[in-house]
Amino acid sequence: MMTRKSAIRRRWMWAIALVVATSLLFVVFKNVDWTRVWLEVRRVQPLWLLAAVALNFAILLLWSLQWRVFLPRARRIKYSRMFETVAFMSTVTNSVPYMMGQASGVLLLAKRG
Repeated sequence: MMTRKSAIRRRWMWAIALVVATSLLFVVFKNVDWTRVWLEVRRVQPLWLLAAVALNFAILLLWSLQWRVFLPRARRIKYSRMFETVAFMSTVTNSVPYMMGQASGVLLLAKRG
């Protein structure tokens, strides 16, 4: 059960995270040549872009299925829970040094599965 103090603390943490994320986005995008971006976006072929997004998403779907297959039959978890775990693991894998994403996935399966 969440106490009033912990709820307030949690709200402050989210507010700080939002300010930091917004500041980082500002720093990243402040020097972008938006005219050139718009010209490049107009040249994009929508079907290829859609295919790329769909196939990238399919990787997560298949990876979730693969991890479910590897689990012992006595320890099955819902596909949606596995998908959440794999999506988080993918994010971590692309953000931190080698094998940390996989380790985070195993930890999440141990805690949430």
